[in-house]
Formats: sequence, structure tokens, C-alpha cells
Amino acid sequence: MAEAVPRAEVHQWELEEFEKTLEPRQLERWRMEYKEWEEDKTKSNPFNGRTTCE
Repeated sequence: MAEAVPRAEVHQWELEEFEKTLEPRQLERWRMEYKEWEEDKTKSNPFNGRTTCE
């Protein structure tokens, strides 16, 4: 437990830093997909990777 709290703080900081690299609408879209998936597991899992071609 002594290691868990400091690691959680580092993890939270890393997540916040990562999210700063994303466009706000991209992050909001992912959060919406996550919420929908949490409510209905038949929807596409947002944790699975995707590829797109533009």
C-alpha cells in the first residue's frame, strides 16, 4: 500500500499530460464512447485499437 498511493499520483499526472496532447473534441468523443460501452457492452470497446486511413 505504501507504493500504491505514490504510483497512483504518478499515473494520474501521466494521464493528464497525455490528455493535453489530444484535441478536446477527440478526447470528448472517446469519453462518450467509453460511457456508452460501460452502459452497453455490445457496443464497440473503446480500449481496442483502431486504424484509420485519411
